[in-house]
Amino acid sequence: PLNHRPKRLSATEIETLQLDPYAIYARHVLGLRAPDELDVPPDMRRRGTFLHRVMEEFHRKTRAALPPAKEIAPLFMALAEELQKTVPGGALIFAYWRARLQKVADWPAVYEPARRAAGLQKTATECKGKLVLELPGGDFTLSARADRIDVFADGSAEILDYKSIALPESSAIEKGWKPQLLLEALIMQAGGFEGLSAAPVRALAHIRLAGDDRKSMVEEFAPHGLSFLLEAQEQRLRELLALYANPQQAYWPQLRPKKMPYGGEFDHLARVKEWRVAEDAEEDDHHAAGADA
Repeated sequence: PLNHRPKRLSATEIETLQLDPYAIYARHVLGLRAPDELDVPPDMRRRGTFLHRVMEEFHRKTRAALPPAKEIAPLFMALAEELQKTVPGGALIFAYWRARLQKVADWPAVYEPARRAAGLQKTATECKGKLVLELPGGDFTLSARADRIDVFADGSAEILDYKSIALPESSAIEKGWKPQLLLEALIMQAGGFEGLSAAPVRALAHIRLAGDDRKSMVEEFAPHGLSFLLEAQEQRLRELLALYANPQQAYWPQLRPKKMPYGGEFDHLARVKEWRVAEDAEEDDHHAAGADA
């Protein structure tokens, strides 16, 4: 029933709704949450949380002014060492990733002074925002927490997202399969982030906190048609939400399994393995029948 369907989703949950609608059903209709596992090693998710905390604290410490360039990397490492005592799994992450953390620490010593020289006026981190959309079935609230938003002297803004794992392909962003940054840009341009005024978004970027030398630390996504992509993303969002405003629309599990290489959070409840084995068996029977013919 429509009165049980969510009227508020985050930017990351919009991606989930496109790929694995059953997960949205499980979280927001059934009210389920996956429990945290006990005694697990520091996985990528925990490492990402730790690195986000370090970056947030770094910007808090340097908001008023940057220290001399030679002091930036030592400050970063000192903050990481202090935070590892308070973040779950932080001690193991710090010990195991110390060499990579040092490479991450070397990056802001070059990047941050260059940003300020380019007219950076304000950096906001872990920004909460929302955008209320008026839809035929009633208002819907899109929420987000942006890792970082930089505001420049010319009044424009850039939205940056920290990643400790592989980055999404540009094509996945353009086509809306990885919509997080585009959705955050829509919120920014509407003035929906707390403590920030509405501003045109001139670029989107991912910051790789992997601490390796395989790719650059910053991968900017700034196509000439960014405004066109934002319009297209808003249209996709409205069409998606309208689809689930229909009480006949089911919340299917793994709607697009090829885009979910690691499966979904609630696959066990949807009995995915059971019906997928049955589908594979039917497909094998079909191929066998074709061969016999």
